[in-house]
Amino acid sequence: MLEQSSIWFFLSRRKSLYGCLAAVLLVAAVLEALSVGAVFPLVTTVLGGDASVRGGSVLSFLESMVTLFPGRDRLVTSVVLMVGFITAKSLAVLMRDYLIAYGGAKVVHETKQELFARLTQLPYSYFIAHSHGDLSYRLTTAPQSLGLMLLLFPSILAQGFIVFAICLLLMTISWPLTLGIIGAGGLLYGLLRQASKRVSHVVGKRRTAALSRELGIVVEFMAGIKEIFAANAADRWMSHYCEQGRELRVLHVQDSVWQSVPRLAKFHVGLIEDKHAISPGP
Repeated sequence: MLEQSSIWFFLSRRKSLYGCLAAVLLVAAVLEALSVGAVFPLVTTVLGGDASVRGGSVLSFLESMVTLFPGRDRLVTSVVLMVGFITAKSLAVLMRDYLIAYGGAKVVHETKQELFARLTQLPYSYFIAHSHGDLSYRLTTAPQSLGLMLLLFPSILAQGFIVFAICLLLMTISWPLTLGIIGAGGLLYGLLRQASKRVSHVVGKRRTAALSRELGIVVEFMAGIKEIFAANAADRWMSHYCEQGRELRVLHVQDSVWQSVPRLAKFHVGLIEDKHAISPGP
């Protein structure tokens, strides 16, 4: 695993590129929040209600954008506003993903070229002291870990910006509600973390053990195939192999089901956030 200081070392070598990426991440996060808030004028138009009763400064601003075109149908204007923000957000997300991929690929490519150039300047004794496999690993496989981190780090930062922007939007609507949602999110995180330790970790260890036993059965079967056929014991080996296969099947189902729990929980929390964000009030 690369150290954090190593990541910053590679990021600092392309300050302009990653500075531009940080700006795009911020813009995409703001547009993400505004695209959620842009549903508010449409809801108030369809369901009716006074936008000034509930909404906050951001949603009131979005509501005022609809009134800039008094000669237009309010419903059409609300739909156009919502589609406009969603389109802008989609373009920003596309640019964000492009810069993340481009930046990671560029840094990895330049790092590999630099490593290869250094190898060409080293004396022959260095190649004698190091195995070909080790040098090949440094030139081909090791930089892929760097590429993975350069993809993962901006993606985590992007999600953090989005959460922060949506929290700011909710704060303008109702700060007690926002604090309640943050508290519920923290509680959900704690519960999922405990479930991961008590369930997912245990299932993962059992899967690893079952795979190890299955591999052992296959290796022993192949190594002793002549004796097994001579003793007519193939059925017993088949029974052992099927037993491990059944256990792996059950563990796979358990692991898949538990992996869906966080997604469902986050989906329902997101529904609550959207409901309160776009609710026009009484």
